[in-house]
Amino acid sequence: MRKSKRRMADSDEKRADRLKKLRELHRRRNEARQLNHQEVIEEDKRNKLPTNWEAKKRRAEWELDEDRKKQEAVEKFLFLLIIVLLIISLLVVFLLTHILQLPFKVS
Repeated sequence: MRKSKRRMADSDEKRADRLKKLRELHRRRNEARQLNHQEVIEEDKRNKLPTNWEAKKRRAEWELDEDRKKQEAVEKFLFLLIIVLLIISLLVVFLLTHILQLPFKVS
């Protein structure tokens, strides 16, 4: 009688293991199905886009980058222009005070 109980316990364990493996396989299959569905949706979205959409996107990004670079160049140029004008005004003040010997007052 002990052998039959032991066999039943062993068969219950085996059955539990098989059910556990089955649940794991089902979970994996479900995950794969969901991932595949997401990929199909993304592919459909890409297929619905115009044929030259990628080129248009790259062109738009390039134009935005060029505009940003131009704006930075303008800002740098204006900064340098302000510095040059300040240097010129300091030279003029220096020349007026030393050559013409005018009093220099800072207000």
